[in-house]
Amino acid sequence: MNNSRNKHSRCCKKASGASDELLERLDGVLHKFGRLMASRQAQYSRDTGLPAPQYMVLRILLQEGEMRVSDIAATLGVKNPAASGLIQTLEDDGFVVRGTDATDHRVVLVRITPAGEQRFATADQYRTIVLKMLTDGLPSEDLETLVRVMNHMAAVVGGGTDRPAHTV
Repeated sequence: MNNSRNKHSRCCKKASGASDELLERLDGVLHKFGRLMASRQAQYSRDTGLPAPQYMVLRILLQEGEMRVSDIAATLGVKNPAASGLIQTLEDDGFVVRGTDATDHRVVLVRITPAGEQRFATADQYRTIVLKMLTDGLPSEDLETLVRVMNHMAAVVGGGTDRPAHTV
């Protein structure tokens, strides 16, 4: 209990430069944005037929190549059973395949299929259109600031890691 109080105290000291009113406004905007993005995400999943977690698995495989389930789970920040379930669904849909490592047959590797690449490309085009709509009218300087601030907030929430988060 005392440890969590100390963490809270450190957190609040760091934010002491911001007024309570400004922090309340930020909290309201973040809450509203979260609700709106959840709604958009549901629509995005219906429109593309590819829920965000599956999109992220395909994105990771395109960026990294073949991977073990445990490495995919670590990259997503989820436990192995959750990643395995996502992979199973993608495998059932023909978007990924599992195979063994040529040098160590005990190791199972997951790779994206051509159908998975095609589905990802379609979903990614849609995502790009949505992002352009969300940022339409924002000057590039404001967009740069938004990216910088969101990266900072993601690092704070993620425990200070400098590693960029995989996002949708």
